[in-house]
Amino acid sequence: ELFDEEGWLRTGDIGSRDEKGYLYIRGRKKIMILTGAGQNVYPEDIEAELNREPGVQDSAVVGLQEADRIKIHAVLLGDISNAKELVARVNSRLAGFQKIQSWSLWPFQDFPRTIIRKVKRYEVLDFLRKDRVPEAAEEQGGAPILWRILAEVSEKALSLIRKETTIQD
Repeated sequence: ELFDEEGWLRTGDIGSRDEKGYLYIRGRKKIMILTGAGQNVYPEDIEAELNREPGVQDSAVVGLQEADRIKIHAVLLGDISNAKELVARVNSRLAGFQKIQSWSLWPFQDFPRTIIRKVKRYEVLDFLRKDRVPEAAEEQGGAPILWRILAEVSEKALSLIRKETTIQD
């Protein structure tokens, strides 16, 4: 089960060969974004471009379901004064099918990460879908300051605080 019919170990990576037979790892199968047009988008390629921009500490690119299609969504971490211009600059360097269609700024000190410091994309995506504070952000005290104050004053867990939470809640 660990090997395919050609004897390759199934690692979950997607690769391609060039005309000389060299193997290139494109990305992880589980994080690849399949567009409505059938194009494979590898978030790592887009993140590499985003992370070259001044002020960007890190980024996470995810496929965000919106109505009947998946959008390429960039989540930006850092001191970013004009995200719209930044995304436009990056998009000018990307292929048409890779272009960032929406973006947001990460409101915490850092992304939730694995032990080996990789971004936990499923938690980022979960936050975008439900506006939930990731556990890692809560543990690091990385929630927006207003959320932390509201949690303290209301004596509620930070994980229960949402954008729409009011003082009466």
